[in-house]
Amino acid sequence: MGRLINDIKFTLRQLRKNPVFTVVVVMTLALCIGVNTAMLGVLYRVVLKPLPFADSERLVDIQVRHQDSDWNESDLSAPEFQILSFENEVFERVAAFSDEFTNLSGVGIPQRAWGIRITPEFFTALGVAPAMGRMFSPEDYTSGNDHLVLLSDGLWRECFGGRTDILGQDFLLDGKSVTICGVMPPGFRYPRRYVSYWRPLVLTPEQLSESDDRFLSVIGRLQPGISMEEMRQQLQGLSRVYAEHQAGVSSDRITFVGRSLLKQKLGGAGRILWILFGAVSCVTLIGSTNLINLYLTHLGKRRKELVVRKVLGARNRHIFRQWLTESCLLSLMAGMMGVTLSVWFIHLLRIFAPYELPRAEEIAVDHVIVAYGFIVSLLVGVGMSIIPLVHVLRQNGNADVLKSREGDGNAARQKTRFWLVGVEAAIATLLLISAGLLWNSFRSVMRVDPGFSSDHILTARIALSNEAYDNDDALRSFYRRLTDRVESLPEVSDVAMVNALPLSDINFNRSISIENRGMTNGLAEDEAPRANYTSVSTNYFKLMGIPILAGRTFEPIDEKGGPVVIVNQCLARRYFPQGQAIGQRIKLGPGRWLPWMTIVGVSADVKNYGREAFSKPTFYVPYQQKELPTYTMRGMFLVAKIHAPADVVINRLRSELYVLDPSLPLANIETMDSRLNEAVANRRYHSTLMGLFAVLALMLAMIGLFGILSCVVTERRHEIGIRMALGSNRIDLFRLVLKQGLKPVLTGVFCGWALSWASQNLLAGFLYGVSPNDPMTFIWVGLLFLAAAAVACLLPAYRAATIDPMEALRCE
Repeated sequence: MGRLINDIKFTLRQLRKNPVFTVVVVMTLALCIGVNTAMLGVLYRVVLKPLPFADSERLVDIQVRHQDSDWNESDLSAPEFQILSFENEVFERVAAFSDEFTNLSGVGIPQRAWGIRITPEFFTALGVAPAMGRMFSPEDYTSGNDHLVLLSDGLWRECFGGRTDILGQDFLLDGKSVTICGVMPPGFRYPRRYVSYWRPLVLTPEQLSESDDRFLSVIGRLQPGISMEEMRQQLQGLSRVYAEHQAGVSSDRITFVGRSLLKQKLGGAGRILWILFGAVSCVTLIGSTNLINLYLTHLGKRRKELVVRKVLGARNRHIFRQWLTESCLLSLMAGMMGVTLSVWFIHLLRIFAPYELPRAEEIAVDHVIVAYGFIVSLLVGVGMSIIPLVHVLRQNGNADVLKSREGDGNAARQKTRFWLVGVEAAIATLLLISAGLLWNSFRSVMRVDPGFSSDHILTARIALSNEAYDNDDALRSFYRRLTDRVESLPEVSDVAMVNALPLSDINFNRSISIENRGMTNGLAEDEAPRANYTSVSTNYFKLMGIPILAGRTFEPIDEKGGPVVIVNQCLARRYFPQGQAIGQRIKLGPGRWLPWMTIVGVSADVKNYGREAFSKPTFYVPYQQKELPTYTMRGMFLVAKIHAPADVVINRLRSELYVLDPSLPLANIETMDSRLNEAVANRRYHSTLMGLFAVLALMLAMIGLFGILSCVVTERRHEIGIRMALGSNRIDLFRLVLKQGLKPVLTGVFCGWALSWASQNLLAGFLYGVSPNDPMTFIWVGLLFLAAAAVACLLPAYRAATIDPMEALRCE
């Protein structure tokens, strides 16, 4: 212990004598540890940490895969869920749920609530229980008795003040009274981040006989000991069983598929986060390489001290122990600062995380992340000291070292330093190319025409309940009165209504029949034509700036005349390949009571699912046509062209809606520009992070190159003086230093190109409109790096060229 205390005291004296060295090491290492720890915090919370359910690795998400279909995988229909529930042999529990959006009233200001309808096994499959009250009983899953509701912790605190006496209290959902039976724990938000409540789901006889309506998300808990492969084989067998029970369904066209619930929740986020963590680890590696070079220089200056200590009897292990103490002390200082920085970085990463990033609300600093930060700081500290120390302790000729000048015998050290510069350049080039590809991809996405205009367009959603608006005429009358009142506002120039707004994640995908071809056209039922059903007001296309490519747009007379329809270009190309869509007739599904609709126009495709997503067959109908069903019109988006600040218009809209119906909330209020920005938020987030890491890597690499060249010029000062005395001119010396600095950088750039080409598949799935081997990106990154390296070399080269030879020789 006494020796350790002495080593610490000696280390503190040395650090005080070298304040610049101490500050540079601590700050560089703290920055690297901070960003590395912060990125690991995101990766751990989002990807690595198990879901907060008991034995979460046994939870599986189940979907239906459609072969050769635009809707490759989808939720299940009620008949499919029944087969899965009663015929499987690998699941301990199988549960289904369905989203619902309701108007919550009776407890303060009316608001729009996101609820989940669940089947009896839902909570037991997840292994959770209410924090207060009770779960639903079997009797609660009977028709007419499903009025109980479980609140989320957030809704309980927001609307009920966190009171413990709310059990049995009633409030209104869509005008219908429901009773609170319990409150879920604070951390339970499944399946949606902002879920407000859970209610029993009672499947009706009509739903149990309708195989075309896939509205159920299904999860299952595997029995102990069942592997994923066994589950897949069982699901394939169930697909055949379902085909046998359902007429017109082909078993080779529909397949049940299951995947880990965590993987399903993550989607593609897990892979890109691993790539980003790899990028920030490369930044840490570059910073560590800089520190190794710095230690080489520092140890070079202390060679004589080390030799004197060896002459006086110190053994290598004593020197190594003392130097290790110094490194560990610096590492601990940097670790404390780095962990503090990581808290700030994680806070920023959580604030700017896009809504689509799964489990973003769970991102936080915990003891695992703090421990990781300190462990990495110690490992980097030990590593950055061992390599230079071994390099120095291996040298022989102690007497020669004592008699030598500072710049003598440095050829080996200089070669090691420049080799490390080449490594830094290769890694930084790899990161810059990756960042360039992601940014080019982001720019390609932003250049895609979404198919509509977003300028000065404000949107909001209004949902009408079955109780208050119990017939079609009441629905249409309300929307007509609302649009008339809003259109009269001086801040609004035009108003339209639509049931499925672009980028709203709402669509009504339905099977269709084509006249003279029938519904299936000789195909199995699961291969029947399908399209998104969109109800709009007659001026919708004009307001949204959606071009009509053939035929005409809707006119006011269409609301009272025979059913008409406008199809998008995707539907026209697919089902009318000869270009004869105008005048043809289609209808919803196979039902005989549904009317045939005449196609009067073909519109341009709209990017409903994001700029980079493929357009899907869609048809539009005037929502005021009385012959058409109104089940998709319970919730409609109001679209307004405004010429005033959005906040002002929103307040006016709320006032007008309050006059018509005080119980209705105005929900999902957003401009179309905001929706477009949110649609690319993930790409912007990942591209920005990769760009920041790449710039940081470039800066660290250039700082390292500048530091090494500066040290080399200092160490070779005597040699440079001799060269100048023998006739070398300043331009030759400038070129000499510039060449010495750019040579390892150029080698590193070529190695970085090779690494980028070899790792092209890592980013291929995240690129749009850009090849992973895009030559222009490679060339521009190479030129940028060489230009930055040239700038880093200028000052050391200038110093070398302006050395006074007489002064250099005299001081030696």
